[in-house]
Amino acid sequence: ALLLKYSASGTLLWQKTWGSGGGDMAYAVSVDASANVYLAGFAPNIYGSWGTPSGTETTPDGTETTPSGTETTPDGTETMPNGSETTPTGVEDTGGGGGDALVIKITPGEFD
Repeated sequence: ALLLKYSASGTLLWQKTWGSGGGDMAYAVSVDASANVYLAGFAPNIYGSWGTPSGTETTPDGTETTPSGTETTPDGTETMPNGSETTPTGVEDTGGGGGDALVIKITPGEFD
């Protein structure tokens, strides 16, 4: 997984990679109102780590556009689920099972 942070003017502020060498993949990135960055994806085990890639910095190019589409209000009826909550049985997965979700929170200033 590769994560790049650019300033509003297009200057690269930092660049990081995440991985364990075992097929880690990032599928989504999001930023909340507090500027926390969330990276989500897949990791086959718990042994990944951050790295700093090397290479040549270039300015991104392209055209910024406004998203199109129609925002609508969901319809339907919200109901309370029925049933009973129980304690799950089994063994806690410690990674290496082949299908583990990856969610990483990066706080503002963590890599600055």
